Amino acid sequence: LTIAVPSFVAAEGLISNQDNTSNVQTPVVVQQGSGQTALGDCTGEGPRGGKGFGSGGQMGKGQGMMGKGQGMMGMKRGQGGNFDERKTMLLSLVEKYSPDTKDDWQAVIEKRDELKDQWLSPENEEARQTYMEERQAEMQILRDQLVKGEITREEMRERMMNQKGNAENRGVYLDLQAAVDAGDKEQIGALLKQMLEEFLERNAELENRLKDVKK
Repeated sequence: LTIAVPSFVAAEGLISNQDNTSNVQTPVVVQQGSGQTALGDCTGEGPRGGKGFGSGGQMGKGQGMMGKGQGMMGMKRGQGGNFDERKTMLLSLVEKYSPDTKDDWQAVIEKRDELKDQWLSPENEEARQTYMEERQAEMQILRDQLVKGEITREEMRERMMNQKGNAENRGVYLDLQAAVDAGDKEQIGALLKQMLEEFLERNAELENRLKDVKK
């Protein structure tokens, strides 16, 4: 079973697409290992092929090895994954390790899909663009500070992580990966319950954003 880290999670590393030759605002991209991650807006989906929006940097899926066979989950930075894949994999883990929360997970995922559809509707195009511009402006400030030597790479990473929409999922997926690889059932169950709370918070944030748009 392979799972993709969601785009809520901001990536560590250097901003890689700085353009000093023009005033064109290109999407902010953070380099991770051999891959890259794009910063978008607030549905949890990173932009792929010019479509879709995400919050934070997208970290994708990979192959995790356990002994000589494939690990139950694999996560390698730099390869994208979509939420439909992630939710199927998460529900598989929930059913096995935290069955008492399955109904809650189903409800939060259905709500997430409903909110995502609303946010990505044509009527909210202007709001999405504004949100992306705000996010890119925040990332540009960090990028400029890094280039000027005002902050270190680690400081930039921490500030990205602590921005709204990123902190709630910081490290949780990697912890889940480690717990699955170790076969730690108690830890897997605890992390899944923690992630459920974070998904609920994320839904509430997006729901409030949609309410603000309608005002």
